[in-house]
Amino acid sequence: MLSKRKKTPLPRILIIGSDERVVWPLAYRLSEIGFEVFAEADGEGGFAAALTLRPDVVLLDAKLTGRDGYAICSMLRAKSKVARTPVIMLTGRGAPRAAARAQAAGADDSIARPIDERTLLAKMEQVLNRRVRALAAAA
Repeated sequence: MLSKRKKTPLPRILIIGSDERVVWPLAYRLSEIGFEVFAEADGEGGFAAALTLRPDVVLLDAKLTGRDGYAICSMLRAKSKVARTPVIMLTGRGAPRAAARAQAAGADDSIARPIDERTLLAKMEQVLNRRVRALAAAA
């Protein structure tokens, strides 16, 4: 007799970014790897989606239409529903102050474009592992 195994939910990733040349290939690749991926093109829509979806990780572009990614990150940190959700900021290349600005806004990590897939996956694994440990410690 076969036992029924509980299906483990896929980690939910929310990508907030207005550059389709970055967002859609990234969303496709992450879903291909096995993540459940959602995407929003602007900061306000991404903020609302984060509150509704409660993702495991937010990939947040620093440059957005309307409010920039740094402001959206600060808004996420101010909402208790998603305050502890890991945020990785996607910054422009050659922006030396971007990592410090991302950290000041509350991001857990940042990665400069062009995005190296292995580096991004390693950073995602780190923040997901930290989140699992934090949730286990709180239980």
